[in-house]
Amino acid sequence: MLNFLKYYDGARPSKAPQKKRPPTVEVKSSEKRSNYVRPDRSFNPSWQNGRSWLTFADDKLVGMGSDGASNMIGSKTGLATRLKEDFPEMISVHCLCHQLELAFRDVFRKATLYDKCMTLLISLHYFYLKPKQKTGLVQTMKFLASHGNAKAEGLVRMVLDRHLVAFMIFLQNLLVPLQKLSLQLQRSNAALSDVLRWTEATTEMLQDCKKSQCKDLQEVLEQGSYRDVKLRGSCPAMTYKSDLVDKTMKAIEDRFIMQHSESAKIFAATKIACLQSWPSVEDSKDFGDSDIHVIFRQFSNTLTSAGITKDGVDQEWRLMKKILYKRFVSNLPQQKWTDIHRQFSEQFSEILVLMDLLQSLPPTSVSCEASFSQMKLIKTSRRCRMRQSTLNTLMTVKLHAPSITDFDPEKAIDRWLVTPTRARSLSNNRDKHSQSAVKTSEVICAAEEKDVEDAEEQEDEEESDTEEEIAVFNKAIERDEDSDYCSDFADEEQTFAKIMNYYHDY
Repeated sequence: MLNFLKYYDGARPSKAPQKKRPPTVEVKSSEKRSNYVRPDRSFNPSWQNGRSWLTFADDKLVGMGSDGASNMIGSKTGLATRLKEDFPEMISVHCLCHQLELAFRDVFRKATLYDKCMTLLISLHYFYLKPKQKTGLVQTMKFLASHGNAKAEGLVRMVLDRHLVAFMIFLQNLLVPLQKLSLQLQRSNAALSDVLRWTEATTEMLQDCKKSQCKDLQEVLEQGSYRDVKLRGSCPAMTYKSDLVDKTMKAIEDRFIMQHSESAKIFAATKIACLQSWPSVEDSKDFGDSDIHVIFRQFSNTLTSAGITKDGVDQEWRLMKKILYKRFVSNLPQQKWTDIHRQFSEQFSEILVLMDLLQSLPPTSVSCEASFSQMKLIKTSRRCRMRQSTLNTLMTVKLHAPSITDFDPEKAIDRWLVTPTRARSLSNNRDKHSQSAVKTSEVICAAEEKDVEDAEEQEDEEESDTEEEIAVFNKAIERDEDSDYCSDFADEEQTFAKIMNYYHDY
């Protein structure tokens, strides 16, 4: 995630900006807009000095993923435009998840049945939220059928409309491949090079939606009912199916391939970094040669600063293709670049650096969106005084920690048991056959037994001391009884004092 900070001339990051404003330019209405020269407000990396949380490698900034907001991808004052003034080789990618949603809206924006479907769903939602109808959705539908309200009767007619139900079933089948494509794009390890392959697979699934009909749609068209509920109206012709599918595929292709973007050639050239998109051995002679030239031309300064030469990349690319095809044969699509790096990092050092560059280009801004969502869940209104370091630690755990299914808590539990600040009690719900837990419990039990033995020895010593004192006291009493002075002490207090004196003498 990139943060853009703008400071006026003379201001420092540690102090508030001065009130000096940038010079303004007066433009007469008669002058053309092309004559307007905007003030110099370019991004100045020199302000990053002393700010470790703002710094990043200037010679390695090659890509930026963001949403379609004007402050991000605006052609005049957007973040991408200002960054390109200092980093001209940077590629700006409009988040493909947002692009997919926009492509869907472009197709169904003017569809009458789609508007009717959304009106029905929204109306049912608000009708169901009423306290009287909140006991259950089935009861709500029964209440609608028997209700005398005009709005409720209108919703019933829309629900039982045969044309609308058929369109909703078709729309559900159409959204299945789009949903899978969106989930693939939202993966943390998704790369721009994989998008072309996923797009082709989604297009093939959309083609099947033209001819195929699910069981529910056949029931609506042939029998005029949906799950034993009789519908109203004539049989729909559904002539819009092919048209909507074709428009959806065209919209996805236009937005994903970015035909009107200056980065279209780079986007198409990234297919060489996707092993699943490599052709067969017979068709691999000239595969990727032109794409290597396009990529090296775009990132020439970045690659040259890393010690990469164009001739070295060309030679290693041709040699690596031959070796990978011979080494893995038909298993090449199942390989990963991490394994190839581990095996051939010394033989193909230059071409693998170029592959790393292509893998680092971001296809979406999902990581930024997920970070903001986690921050809102962690730092709530009741935890508004949370320190920045605590927030960073909690967000790191949420975003980068392994999932619950992959996390092994045994090591953490064992460490918690053997390093207590006070006595710990083992849980009965713990797995009994865990060897590490058994060893830990044995150590704790041994320590407890030793403490008990020390306490018993101390009690024995105290009892022996008490017996000696009692014996001395009894001996003093016997001496006092034999003494001639016993008759002189009639008072009880004096007798007791005399006995204590004898006790101290002994």
